[in-house]
Amino acid sequence: MVLNTFNITVIMPALNEERNITLAVENTLKALDDYGISGEIIVVNDGSKDKTRQLTEESALKDTRVKLINHSVPQGIGASYRDGVDASKGEIVTWIPGDNENDPWEILRYYKLLEHVDIIIPFIFNKEARSLFRNALSFTYRFIINTTFGVNFNYTNGTVLFRKSILKE
Repeated sequence: MVLNTFNITVIMPALNEERNITLAVENTLKALDDYGISGEIIVVNDGSKDKTRQLTEESALKDTRVKLINHSVPQGIGASYRDGVDASKGEIVTWIPGDNENDPWEILRYYKLLEHVDIIIPFIFNKEARSLFRNALSFTYRFIINTTFGVNFNYTNGTVLFRKSILKE
């Protein structure tokens, strides 16, 4: 399969992210453009009480690649992701939270690897971005998992790229 026939959907769950959503969307659009990837962003407004919906609607008016799904009440990250997948038009699906803390250039740089695989699970190693407590908690979790199952599991609480077909199966 030729890679440039792919189309990616970035699902962006957001709950009360009026301070972050516009920049998160803009950064993701710029990253798609920088890598020459055609795609769409589906912002899932998960029952926000602030201006997340309005700001996303403004972004959608500026760029037709931005779509919006609204939950009237918060349904959680799982429901937001599932609804985004169901509405996606892309062959490839990923998610970037609407809080603008994830770097879209970082996950999208792996896009071309999908010529060879169906799923990409990068791991994040940036101890400086997390508090001492969060680092200790992650270390403890990895230690328990690694010793229990005899593996060398890295921190993988990051963004994943999937072929939509494997999610539908």
